[in-house]
Amino acid sequence: MNAPPHELKVALSDRYRIERELGRGGMATVYLAHDLVRDRAVAIKVMHLELSHALDAERFAREVRLAGSLDHPNIVGVYDSGSAGGQVWFAMPFIDGESLRQRLKRDGQLPVDEAIDIVGQAAAALGYAHDHGVMHRDVKPDNLLLSEGHVFVADFGIARALDADGEALTKTGIAVGTPAYMAPEQASGERQVDQRVDVYALGAVLYEMLAGVAPFTGPSAQAIIARAMTTDPQPIHPVRSAVSPALDEIIVKAMSRTPADRYGTMRAFAEAVRESANGPTAMPDKRARGRRRVWLVAGTVVAGAALVAAGARWLRTPTPDQPRLGVLAFENVGATEDQYFASGVSDEVRFKLGAIRGLRVLSRAASSVKTPANTTVRQAARQLGVGYFLTGTVRWQHSAGAANRVHLLAELVNAESGDAVWTESFDAALTDVFAVQADIASRVAAALEVTLTESDRRGIQQPPTENLQAYDAYLRGLAAIERGDAASLRQAVAAFDEAVALDSGFAGAWASLSVAHSARYYNAAPTQNDADAALRAAQRAIALAPTRPEGHSALARYYRNVKQDVRRGYSAESTANSLNPTSADRLVQLARIEQNLGRWLDAARHATEAERIDPRSVGGTAGLSHLYLRQYSEAGQAYDRALSRTPTSLPLLERRAMVYLAQGDLLRARELATVPRAGVEPTARIAFFGTYLDLMWVLDDAQQQVLLRLSPSAFDGDRGYWGLVLAQTHLLRGERVRAQAYADSALRVMEEQVRRVPLDAQRHVLVGLLHAIKGDKARAEKLIKEYVDVTGDKKKVHEVITERVLRSPKPSFVYSIKLD
Repeated sequence: MNAPPHELKVALSDRYRIERELGRGGMATVYLAHDLVRDRAVAIKVMHLELSHALDAERFAREVRLAGSLDHPNIVGVYDSGSAGGQVWFAMPFIDGESLRQRLKRDGQLPVDEAIDIVGQAAAALGYAHDHGVMHRDVKPDNLLLSEGHVFVADFGIARALDADGEALTKTGIAVGTPAYMAPEQASGERQVDQRVDVYALGAVLYEMLAGVAPFTGPSAQAIIARAMTTDPQPIHPVRSAVSPALDEIIVKAMSRTPADRYGTMRAFAEAVRESANGPTAMPDKRARGRRRVWLVAGTVVAGAALVAAGARWLRTPTPDQPRLGVLAFENVGATEDQYFASGVSDEVRFKLGAIRGLRVLSRAASSVKTPANTTVRQAARQLGVGYFLTGTVRWQHSAGAANRVHLLAELVNAESGDAVWTESFDAALTDVFAVQADIASRVAAALEVTLTESDRRGIQQPPTENLQAYDAYLRGLAAIERGDAASLRQAVAAFDEAVALDSGFAGAWASLSVAHSARYYNAAPTQNDADAALRAAQRAIALAPTRPEGHSALARYYRNVKQDVRRGYSAESTANSLNPTSADRLVQLARIEQNLGRWLDAARHATEAERIDPRSVGGTAGLSHLYLRQYSEAGQAYDRALSRTPTSLPLLERRAMVYLAQGDLLRARELATVPRAGVEPTARIAFFGTYLDLMWVLDDAQQQVLLRLSPSAFDGDRGYWGLVLAQTHLLRGERVRAQAYADSALRVMEEQVRRVPLDAQRHVLVGLLHAIKGDKARAEKLIKEYVDVTGDKKKVHEVITERVLRSPKPSFVYSIKLD
């Protein structure tokens, strides 16, 4: 090996100490160096002098920086770049391993399953890059690095940077790309190529791993390109029986001379390769979410859509002889895009019925629970604990040049007999929809022989807003916020903004707007705009309707999710509860914030009271309190009751598994994750269990394999959380290099999240955990202790760590940190 150029060593001496040459190729030499600033080993790639002279250094650096923005565990990122001594260079992580080229030179052919695994990992990296608008253009064995079973794709952006200076490079005699792996359109010099050139190249790499030679060979680059443009690769199966004819066909398709005949995406190619060896494998998509997402969605349903459902049932005490009514979501029989309107109509009717003192009306969450298609009315009533159902159909008739109308059929059903107690159809101008909703509520009360007080009558007649357009925007916002994902939350904010712009006195819309902004801050990338808007909207809702609970509950979410001030959140939620003390929804929210405060006995008491008022509203809230109090028998009973009402709830199944684990019953915990369960899609359940930190060890090997194939979309697009879960799973399986690669990728994302939300205890603990996975436990403990020193929030850190302890089969460093 040659010594590094003296000029280069001197030019980089303030940042890097160059130690030795690692290897060289036709375009560059790679050196091992030590990053003096970050105290880490790096690889510095220096482009050869004649190539550097032909390049536009600024353009090259720009392309390298673009590639460096790619954040994926299977991509070798770029730390730094520049020019020194007349040569262009860039620094990247040092991978302790070998290239696929070196492996092929040593072994010739690879085992089929290993080749498929390499393609799968490389395809994941390339597919991610394609999704972010970056093509590689020079996929070849030299650019695939192997380290203890993990694959890294290197040199992103280099081919594009070279191609940008194609005319200058032609004069040097250096070709852009490698002929044996170049798609025909790329080899012929076409400027407009797409991601399918990478599909072609990876197909050629797969061929070489299986056959031991490149798909096309020849005495010159021109000869290789000519063969690639006129022939298909020779099948491998006749000379290697371990390679199936199906896999041969997949390679031929990937390397089709016409781009349109290839696989359109890397994901499609990788799935075809995997299925050729293992048979079809279900790939969960957007089914699993992190713990915070699950509870956030639950919270936004209660605080957003349930603002309508909570109603005006405050300051009254139910009596056993009051009729108990479930208002089922009205069916939309109009255009599909009008579904939100039908849901809003039933919500408003439920709101008005809930304001009547002589009725007990199930919450929206309880009424909306779907029952199996073959369930009888009597069975459904028994599950919901109601004596009557109100059902209906809604059709919004849109008329060009004429007044829009609403057609509504409402039916009150005796749950025991199944007979209709009252049925009536309404056909009115859309502008009269509020009067129709009030009329339905009055007639239901009359059919149930409930006497209306004057206060009841005023409540029924009071519309949420006088502006029909504002109401329509509000309903669209509620439908969006219920979905809970980042894109839907943006839609919700826009809809609620429209509602309050049309009617600045619409208190419910202001409260929902606040909830949506708090949810965006907590669940997506936090911004100061969301924080400020959440506070202003909650304050406006309270100013407009100080005696209603919605604004106070929205303010509670602001304090909890934005300010991380649980005590002030508790104060606001207590105010909301005092305004509606018999609302199960309010009691559940109060119990959850009491859990945040560590007031487990109070939380258990309020959750139990909520369950008494409305059995379906509480979910697993009561069980969680008992679990943290180590009252495992009571916790198990609470979750069993909840599961009897909602047997397909994945959060409830996961919590029930935690109780079994706390009792030392691994077998029954594993059954919840593995044994088929009616109404629960198997891969969705596996994905859900796997996303809960430290619970993936309950899954067996096959299920862990499914988990490891999840994409970030299964984690709501949160690449930090995705990387953390996969890092822990690889570590559990003894795959250290892969674990560290995913941890490194996740760490860059989560450290940015911590900068945006510096008071979030959970993110600080998770950043510490990532450092520990990378092998730096001392730094992990230091970061967590620094957070406690700055915030004084030792209780929250203990809570986060305690939740991990409840799931973990054995203690790790983070559970033994001494914070006293």
